[in-house]
Amino acid sequence: MAYIDRMVLIRLKSLCEGVRNITKKLDLSKRLPVVGDDELSLLTTNINEMLRSMEISSDTVQKSRLKYKSIFNNTGTAMSFHEYDGKFPW
Repeated sequence: MAYIDRMVLIRLKSLCEGVRNITKKLDLSKRLPVVGDDELSLLTTNINEMLRSMEISSDTVQKSRLKYKSIFNNTGTAMSFHEYDGKFPW
């Protein structure tokens, strides 16, 4: 039993270190290695899926910012974006 506990703790520590490294480097493109076919590997898979979703969202926001920055910088006059009711969307 102690061997199994030790192996689970080693894998859990590795998982925590992987998440910590991704957080420290702010690199959402990194993925954690999935080892085995158990609850810890399912957790790792779910973390990787969350990272992928966050990466896609971050890319979408960045592209939107660049698009609106380009529009703003290339417009010779003042410009504002608003909804039909006159409210600003942000």
